Amino acid sequence: MQQQEVLSRLGEIVSEVLQLDHVELDMTTTADQIDGWDSVSTIEIMVAVEEAFGIRLKTGEMASMSNVGILVNRILAG
Repeated sequence: MQQQEVLSRLGEIVSEVLQLDHVELDMTTTADQIDGWDSVSTIEIMVAVEEAFGIRLKTGEMASMSNVGILVNRILAG
């Protein structure tokens, strides 16, 4: 899977979890730039990401990610 594919799927996941029409993400996007993305929705997004990409994120790992690019690289690393 390539970086752009991961970004696209993450945008779908975030849109779904936050019940937004369409969220466009790039490698520099941060949670505070997306309406409704807070600490509670971070957990929901983390669970959805784990299911979608077949990975396991450590507790607190996603909270320490400063932007979407870090999450994309983590997903690509498996």
